[in-house]
Amino acid sequence: MSAVFFHCSDDKHVILDRTGAAMDLAEARLYAEQLARSYVMTPSVEDWRNWAVHVTDDIGTEIFELPFTAILGELHRGHAMNSMELALRPLRRHLARLIARCVALIDGVINPYRPELYYMRGPGPKCRARRQAALRD
Repeated sequence: MSAVFFHCSDDKHVILDRTGAAMDLAEARLYAEQLARSYVMTPSVEDWRNWAVHVTDDIGTEIFELPFTAILGELHRGHAMNSMELALRPLRRHLARLIARCVALIDGVINPYRPELYYMRGPGPKCRARRQAALRD
């Protein structure tokens, strides 16, 4: 068993593992998956789709690379949603409902015409007067 280091990076960031751990290749693979899963499951605004775990030995030779997309699964490959987006979903729904109610309220103030107030619901007073006049004759 040799010392293995687990560095994480994307195009703009690098997280270095300065301590490392002594383990074989199978254990290193499991630990890399656990490490990637722990970063993905931590609530943050980071988009983890472009990140990867780079597993190196003690002299810096890369043993293997594990992309975070392998951990994220099929759902996140086509249309990824990080944990922050998932946490914000209910808030977005409530905000959309609030905006719809505000728009309806503003529409009611700006456009006060309500046709149900102007439609006749039955014979009016002039119609009754004509009928009564016709009955008297």
